[in-house]
Parts: sequence; structure tokens; C-alpha cells
Amino acid sequence: MQLSPESVPSFQHFPGPARKIARTLVLRDPWLPAPALLKGLASAWALNKTPSLAYLLGKEKNGGWWYFFLVAVAVKTPLPFLLLCLIGLCVLLSRPLRWTTVAPAAAVLAVFCVTLFVKYNAGVRHVMVVFPLLAVVAGYACSFLWQSPRRWHPWGRSALLVLLLWQCISSLNAHPDYIAYFNELAGPDPSRVLVTGCDLDCGQDLFRLSRALHERNTSQLNLAVWSSADMSRMNLPVFQTPPPFQPVTGWVAISLRSLRMGDVLHTTYPPGAFAWLDGRKPVEQIGKTIHLYYLPPNALTGTEKAGLDSGQPR
Repeated sequence: MQLSPESVPSFQHFPGPARKIARTLVLRDPWLPAPALLKGLASAWALNKTPSLAYLLGKEKNGGWWYFFLVAVAVKTPLPFLLLCLIGLCVLLSRPLRWTTVAPAAAVLAVFCVTLFVKYNAGVRHVMVVFPLLAVVAGYACSFLWQSPRRWHPWGRSALLVLLLWQCISSLNAHPDYIAYFNELAGPDPSRVLVTGCDLDCGQDLFRLSRALHERNTSQLNLAVWSSADMSRMNLPVFQTPPPFQPVTGWVAISLRSLRMGDVLHTTYPPGAFAWLDGRKPVEQIGKTIHLYYLPPNALTGTEKAGLDSGQPR
């Protein structure tokens, strides 16, 4: 397992007997098949026993929701692709079942059944394996529609062409913001559906923000974004992180994850830490994830000014 006795984990989240066996195996360091798989299973078990804060449909919760990944796939997948998957599944179920034809759909079902018990809801990337499997089911639907019975032949082919054209348009419209893609089910503000785990905001618009600020000759900035990047290399003007619950003036750039969850760089503030920006219209939308505001001193209300002067939350 490539672990030294000094770095043996406690396995505190394992059941008593399993904890003892795991420690013994690591200390004795025997040859084991697929050690990376065993490490992965151990890590997954530990993550599930120490659930982190999750966000879904505008709500936050420790441990997440059993339907998190179902919703995530439903809003992050192009609708024509989902419709083809549904058609393919219906056709499969209407015919004599054969393992070779139902295997992809059964594998997708198995993945989603496993995720019902997962308490670490950190993004749709954890179930990316379902997409090539769903593509097989969608391809089966394409074949069925193209080779539909004679009386339905024109309608089947027409429906297929419409769905494929819709799929192409959805893909072209997503350019170049593929990370932030959501289908029509997410509504006009996808940040109220999903925002963590790089499903929407992964810090990908920082370079765009840098260009926009230089075009505006901005010299100072209040910056609240979620990113693991080295901010000293982002070519940004002099910036400071606005304190939670305290309105500020001047230029303010805030990402959707910071706005919804309070995650700023490597710090997490309480929910609503930047709610004082709600209702204000940004001067520019940077990419899909950053709002840029300019707040002159007279833009603050009396209550906000009092909070700013006293340094206390509103």
C-alpha cells in the first residue's frame, strides 16, 4: 500500500473489526491486487462518514441529498440527449429482454442506486461514467427512430433529425463555457440549482475578469471568488477580500459560489455573507460565473453605512 508505519491512518470511520484488519494489513504491507482500488474504497468510505456541506436547489445541507446526482445529471445534460435516452429505454423495455442490449441501461441504474447512499455531494463529475453508457442507449433510440416501421417512418426520421439538430445547437450555444453548461430545466439562474464541485463555478473566469478590469483601468478591487489558483499570477489589480456581512464600496467582483455559499479562496463564510449584494445590478457579467459591481459611497443604505462604520454585521 506504500504507507510507512508512521503514516498509518487511524481508520477511525471503519467498524471495529475492519479497523483492526486494515491497520494490520498496512503495517505488514503484504502484496495485494489493485492497491489503488483498495485505497479508493477506503477514501470513499471515509468521505461518506465525514460528509461535507452540499448545495442543491438553493439549499445547503451537511451530507447532501439522496437525489443529488439524479438532479445533477438531469440539469447538466442536453435535453435532446435525455429524450433520446428515454426513447431508447422505452424501446428496450417493450422488447424481449436480452442482457447484451440492457447492459448499458442496467449499469446506469446500478451507478445511480449506489449514489443514493453517497453523502459526499461534490459535483456531477463523480458519476461521469454514466454518460458513455447513456450514449449507447441514446444511440439505440437513434437506430430505432431511423428504422421505424413503415407507417411511422417519416415521423420517426423527422423526430430524430429535430433532436439531433437541437443537440448540435445546444452544443454550439455552450461554447466556450462548457463547464458552466446547464440545460433549459435549470432556468435563467443555474446557480440556484447547482454551484459546487465545478458544476458551474470552478474559477474559470478569472482571466476574463483580469482583462475586463484592465480595460476599465481599475486600480483597486474587492474580490470574492472561489479558486485554488495562485492569485498573484492572475494579473489582477490590488485587491482585498470583503469581510462577511459588511457592505463595501468601489469595485466588487464576486463569483456565484462565493455569493451562494460564502466560499472565498480557501475560506468559507456563513451563508448569506454577501447577501447585501442581492437586488443590485452588476455593471458587467464576466463569463458565466462572476458579477462585477461598482458601488459609489452613496449607493449604501443607512443601515449598510452603519454596519460599515461599526464593522459589525447588519
